[in-house]
Amino acid sequence: MVTALQIITDSMKELGALAQGEVPTADEAADGLTVLNDMLSMWQLDSLMISTIFPQVFNLVAGQQTYTIGPAGNFNVARPDTIGAAYMRDAAGNDYPVYVTNNYIEYANIVSKQVTGEYPTVLYYDSFSPTQTLYLWPIPSTTAYKLVLWTSKDLTSFDNLNDDLTLAAGYSLAMKKNLAILLAPRYGKVITQETALFAQTALSRIKAYNYVGNTLDIPNGIPNRGYFNIYTGGTV
Repeated sequence: MVTALQIITDSMKELGALAQGEVPTADEAADGLTVLNDMLSMWQLDSLMISTIFPQVFNLVAGQQTYTIGPAGNFNVARPDTIGAAYMRDAAGNDYPVYVTNNYIEYANIVSKQVTGEYPTVLYYDSFSPTQTLYLWPIPSTTAYKLVLWTSKDLTSFDNLNDDLTLAAGYSLAMKKNLAILLAPRYGKVITQETALFAQTALSRIKAYNYVGNTLDIPNGIPNRGYFNIYTGGTV
């Protein structure tokens, strides 16, 4: 558990703006909170800084193609930063993969967008608005399947200086070191080589821990899809 004030205080000590036993003034603490949340907002743009990916299950409406997701949306949940994977789940609990894209060109290239089917196989999501919009293709003709979205949880931001939050392993120290770098120009301080190196190392270790590799595969539309045989030079 850590508070924003603890992170800001330790960061200012790291850069030499506070002596041991001193605490930030009210103005310094408020300024530090703004910079800290700005830093976390930037980290949110890097998928490797996001540690929590979890599934959410939603009911679909037969004949409905588009759904909003976010506060007060069709799917009334916290707005996800990314959708890492999607599946259609039947009544028996079997999951069928859905191709996920945020590339509008891929979705635009689908000529017959009003085609209906038992369940969607493609999901395009528009993430450039406060509430994301999901587009399903083909349009589901039944409510027998539920939509399962594996979404990322936003990095925790601090509403106030005394928020007591639980952070994933390594994040507290990474915040302190990197916040010190951002605060240094405001106090006319020069960051030491050791602090800069440790700040970068902390971020690298978090990203390495969060990294999940993808399995190399060939899309279904490519002929002769299959495993490559090194002995025959063909596919299995």
